[in-house]
Amino acid sequence: MGLHFSRRNKSTEEYFLGGRSFSGWVIGLSLVGTSLSSATFLAMPADAFKTAWLRFLPNLMLIPVVMIAARFFLPFFRASRVTSAYEYLEGRFGPSVRVYAGGAFIVAQSFRVSLVLYLVSLVTKEITGLDTTTCVLITGVLVAFYTVAGGIDAVVWTDVIQTIVLGLGAVFCLGVIIHALPGGLGQVFSMAIAEGKCAFAEVTNGQVQPVSWMPSLRRRPQPCCCCLAWWCS
Repeated sequence: MGLHFSRRNKSTEEYFLGGRSFSGWVIGLSLVGTSLSSATFLAMPADAFKTAWLRFLPNLMLIPVVMIAARFFLPFFRASRVTSAYEYLEGRFGPSVRVYAGGAFIVAQSFRVSLVLYLVSLVTKEITGLDTTTCVLITGVLVAFYTVAGGIDAVVWTDVIQTIVLGLGAVFCLGVIIHALPGGLGQVFSMAIAEGKCAFAEVTNGQVQPVSWMPSLRRRPQPCCCCLAWWCS
């Protein structure tokens, strides 16, 4: 797909913005695919098994955040005809603010991408038998290649396919689990309630433990008011 879309990129506008010609449903599926990663399918289920619904709580903040962004920010940037938010920051506040914002984003994404690639390598290692480092390099190079070669067109359409595959895969896995349980879907909820899995709390040694809602630098952040923005980012 990277090679295919590379032949269509005849201008900077096409490479970075796809000619501003994507349909709404394509952008929507692409955004969902972007938000899904190996952490979504590996780390979060493991954490949910270990704890309860506590990690789900911050996601509720995404609803008002998305509505505000769609109502105020996106129309503004589309009307401004800028390539990125960083271009606007430079025009509004100067190049130093653009460099700071871009640098902060790169640092944050470096940590995130390293985690995502590591989790992908765990699955790839089980499938191929290769060592973890080799799996990280292979997946990283492949993703970087189609992204750089194909531009935003390749990124958006691979995200669309990824969203469909992961969505259908999740539904299929859920169906297999429900079919394998003697009590079906009802057994899932009855066991979850009995084990305290529907509580907004920690689960330690099978026991539901209340959590502190105060900020702390010594433990994993909880979705208190002070760190909802950190979680949503």
